[in-house]
Amino acid sequence: MTARDALWRTPSPEDAGAHTADLFDWQAAVAAADSFAVAVMYLHDEGNDALTKAILCEHHEDYAVVDGDRVQLVSVKHRGLSRGAYTWSALADEGGLAHLYARWKGLGRDIGCRLLTNSELKSGDDASELRAICQKLQDGGSGDDCDRIVRAFSVELLRIPEKAEIPKNWRAPEGATKAQIIPDQELLDDVSNFLSALIFDTSRPQPDDIEASAPQKYVEPLLDQLGLHAGAARAAWNAVLGIFRQRMRGRGKLPLQELAGLIGHIRGETSKQRLDRTLRRRVVTAQDVILAVRSAAASPGAYATPNLKIAATRLAAKLDDGGCTETTMLGAETFAERWRRERHKHADVPGMAQQFFDAEERLRYLASKVAEEAAEEANGAKYGSKMWRKFDTVDLVGALGALPVPREPLVALGGICDLASRCQVWFGPLFDVDARQAQMRQRLGGQPGNSTQGVAA
Repeated sequence: MTARDALWRTPSPEDAGAHTADLFDWQAAVAAADSFAVAVMYLHDEGNDALTKAILCEHHEDYAVVDGDRVQLVSVKHRGLSRGAYTWSALADEGGLAHLYARWKGLGRDIGCRLLTNSELKSGDDASELRAICQKLQDGGSGDDCDRIVRAFSVELLRIPEKAEIPKNWRAPEGATKAQIIPDQELLDDVSNFLSALIFDTSRPQPDDIEASAPQKYVEPLLDQLGLHAGAARAAWNAVLGIFRQRMRGRGKLPLQELAGLIGHIRGETSKQRLDRTLRRRVVTAQDVILAVRSAAASPGAYATPNLKIAATRLAAKLDDGGCTETTMLGAETFAERWRRERHKHADVPGMAQQFFDAEERLRYLASKVAEEAAEEANGAKYGSKMWRKFDTVDLVGALGALPVPREPLVALGGICDLASRCQVWFGPLFDVDARQAQMRQRLGGQPGNSTQGVAA
């Protein structure tokens, strides 16, 4: 049985997260980005009797990339910038590697694995060395450094045996401390094989950045391969992302729609047939992507992002609640988008993520001081507009530090606006953001924008 057969025929022991995943839209976006690569692979292999190339959503892991008979499971982990890079101690549990190891075993060990994250692995820590050891093992290497990391990672898995689904005969005695855990040789061999199948895909664009960068980074190369105009990139991205938003929830269309399920109930279907029907709602093939791109290029207006005056975003909701004008909201959205573009432009430069984080910390502190002054002067009244005006009186540029961005106050103000869109800066007391956004949509007729759950923090 091939890896593809094992993936398709093996029921998942749990829903991989289709209904509860944090930052669902970002997960759909990174899967959509991968789908453009899968489509290009399909085009390159088409003349050589191309095999199935597809992405299967939310089955065993967040998604799986199918390339003929080969399969790669992908675990998607978003990590807040304030939490910094992944450390060694966080990788197995928070980083999802224990779960990925369990799924790798459950599917027969003949598959690849990838940890995809917007974060990095902490330098100077065993976390960063783990990536190097994985690469060395993939290249057929060995040595004392490999043995040390394999043993250390095995110990981390033995500390969470249920999550890693470690067999009983490999587990450490109950109550054993980390120093007392001695991994079984069979476990060490198994973990070594797992690490040789593991790839780290780090520093993916932040949620706010991927929308801005995706058309150019991921879509235009496919348009070029298809001989289509690059001007259709935004529409093509919207079309494919829309497919993934459906398939991640298991809502893809079947040829007979809901009748397929009714026919199964009437005739009686096996568990294998039921699983097959379920998975067909979660798969996006390379042909699906190419068809969507061609359709978007033929009629880009049908997939264009609505160009409405005010979008009911989190940023707009905060400014609206603080008493700011629509002109201020429009300006703030523009400034925030400029900041995101600057952050994205430097995303691949080593050390830049930390520099942007440090600058945002300084901007957040500056905003907190301005908010305190504005609130005190307002004496109980709304103070958002007063706070906005006060930004003209402080040294915004100084907060940028050594960031390689234009030394302009509006660039720094864009950083504050972006922080507000992430609920880290407020223009008034905390409030129900969802309710305010709903009110704005009714009043302004704007597009939905991004939302939060209840009172954001």
